[in-house]
Amino acid sequence: MGITSVTRLPESQQGKIDGHDEGGKIGFTYSVTFLVQTDNDDDGPQTVLRAKELPWYGDTYEVGTDRDNWAMLGDKTATRVPGERQLWRVVCNYQTIENKGPTKSLARPPDEPSENPLTWAPLYSVSHTTRQKDVQSAQYLGGFKGAADKKARQYGRKVHRRHVLSKGGLRPCNSAFVLIDPALQRTEHNAIVSKTYNTAWYPGVASNCLGSINSGALRVRAPGLSAVFPRHTVLCTEVSANQEYYGYYTFWKVTISVEYSPDGWDEYIKDEGTLLRQQAGDVDMSRRPSRDTGKRKFKLAGDDVPNPPVAQVLDGDGNPVSAPVMFDGDGMPQDNQLWGRPVDVGWRVYPVSNFNVLRF
Repeated sequence: MGITSVTRLPESQQGKIDGHDEGGKIGFTYSVTFLVQTDNDDDGPQTVLRAKELPWYGDTYEVGTDRDNWAMLGDKTATRVPGERQLWRVVCNYQTIENKGPTKSLARPPDEPSENPLTWAPLYSVSHTTRQKDVQSAQYLGGFKGAADKKARQYGRKVHRRHVLSKGGLRPCNSAFVLIDPALQRTEHNAIVSKTYNTAWYPGVASNCLGSINSGALRVRAPGLSAVFPRHTVLCTEVSANQEYYGYYTFWKVTISVEYSPDGWDEYIKDEGTLLRQQAGDVDMSRRPSRDTGKRKFKLAGDDVPNPPVAQVLDGDGNPVSAPVMFDGDGMPQDNQLWGRPVDVGWRVYPVSNFNVLRF
């Protein structure tokens, strides 16, 4: 049971002027037809009408460059194509939202028991939140003298951003190129976009996205707002629903919020430490020395040894280092600790979900 394809039929697109509403606003109606293919002869209109590629209630009219932000999807009708068991024709009808001012808000309007709250337009809001992060690389502006200034200007010309692949940038340090402790921090401002709408059914599918990031680009469309967020940059932070009553209607008032981070939600950690990974042929430093000679005679069998042992990183004087050193990405310290480029190791800490079910 599933949808294999959804195709819009351009020749079926229609529209007309439908008089004026009570506020004197000209009304428009539009009709768009889709051809939907299923993978099972027993699939019915319930499966077809819920295809995620089709417009959903609350969506405004938009086909190519033809757009009307005041015309909202009113109904969808699915009819099986004669002679076909798995092919359906779906007609989507849009009409201009009536101009009744504040009564169209999701807040409770005046006493109008005949008004269907499921037809009210969704509301959007945008806010911002801040997060503190350690500065991993920064642009050197000046202040050092002599050789320190020359080296800093050579290596700290640009801010290093992993997504831009630009070179240069330094980790904030003093003129002896010792890292500043505690590390400098910067403030990141992330946008939070929320949508509140009414629906007849609890959004169980949407709640599955909570705490996950978007698998593909997320497009947000609303009157006066149009934005596209790249994949893996949006985190679903809220899916809440309250059951409400209005007149003879019972419905769910749903709020969905997502947080946009320009740098994405994957974590990148510097490959560094005080213990190096031993490799094939090295003396196994995890074994105890011989009682007779005081030396370790055991060699590692190869790189396929499970959980290979580690050994302490030593400084130039043969003493264990007291602070983490930069690694080369293969468990060994970099030869040039002063000017070497840190190796960023990426980690995905949030699951990935299809945000189409959020109906933004």
